[in-house]
Amino acid sequence: YQGWSDRWDDLNFKGKVVHDGRSDLLDGRYPYLRYIKDQWDEGHFPKWHVHSNAPIYYSPYQMIINPQFAPFLVFDNHSIAIYVGVLLQLFIAALGMYFLCRTTFSRPASLFAATTYMMSGFGAAWLFDLTVQIWIPWLTWAVLVYLKHWNPRYLAYIGMFTVLLIYSVFFSVAGYALYMIGLLICSWGLADIISQRKVTLGYNAKLFVPFVFIGIAF
Repeated sequence: YQGWSDRWDDLNFKGKVVHDGRSDLLDGRYPYLRYIKDQWDEGHFPKWHVHSNAPIYYSPYQMIINPQFAPFLVFDNHSIAIYVGVLLQLFIAALGMYFLCRTTFSRPASLFAATTYMMSGFGAAWLFDLTVQIWIPWLTWAVLVYLKHWNPRYLAYIGMFTVLLIYSVFFSVAGYALYMIGLLICSWGLADIISQRKVTLGYNAKLFVPFVFIGIAF
């Protein structure tokens, strides 16, 4: 295995890499993104990173749906591309949290929650791996709206956001998010039972359907 610093050597970068891949976002990710950019410009869809001797991603789809890559492929200025890519991820995450909170709270409270979520410690620590953080509020929003209105259209959203969550690569956090979704659905049904609302077989079927779409996403 060749270290991250070899990627800088390939780009003829004369700066000092303080700590391979960990001390600085640019040390860890710029050569990686630049390699993908160069391969894309040459008409190749990169699947294997020759410098790290490892796959770009487990699946090409994981690269396509990652919001940080699109700006990097569009903008010629790489500094702007990296900056826009990070901002795009933060914006999508905040927007998802805003919609989630708006199902229950006022607009000012939802804006505050979205801003807080966007600037959370997880986002700061994993600034280049925010994809998993992006889709957690979106999936939760889709499940919550479905449970409130029983609108089957949101089942498609549940499946779509589950796929995006899985392809975020951060599998442990994605798993925790899916555990949370399962607890949300079960607690929703339990709350109806406790409130003595009439729970029919059809109701139980509707409650179970989101698990089916989550399973299909896998």
